[in-house]
Amino acid sequence: MKSRYFAMALTLTIAMILFGCVATKSVGEEEAAQTLEEFLEGTIILKGGEMVDAKVGDVLTVILEANPSTGYSWEAAIDPVDSLTEETKRYFSKSDKKLMGAPKTLVWKFSASSEGDATLTFCYLRSWEGEEGIKETVVFKVRVAK
Repeated sequence: MKSRYFAMALTLTIAMILFGCVATKSVGEEEAAQTLEEFLEGTIILKGGEMVDAKVGDVLTVILEANPSTGYSWEAAIDPVDSLTEETKRYFSKSDKKLMGAPKTLVWKFSASSEGDATLTFCYLRSWEGEEGIKETVVFKVRVAK
């Protein structure tokens, strides 16, 4: 009799876990439903090596290719520090298929905080390898006016 109740309780527990996994959305799923084009709307897209003109309050966007599954990630450095403010960053899949380990597009948004010239330097590296682990560096330049 006890084993019958145990089997029923175990079956019910497994069913609840499975239903919970199917019925709930993952964190950020609503945001992820937004397309890359929608996410870029109304922003100024920066191009590596070129000076871009912006106004205080403008939203600037950097688009980088990444593959987080390799251990590499992009790190940003802003000079001067208070010239731009990081707003958000988000990965977008390059295809409709959700393939584990597939490359992604990383979109990073910044807002122009103060007047003057600013430099954004991005390094693609494995953080535990330090400077020796830098695989790529990309520099973006912005001139912010009022």
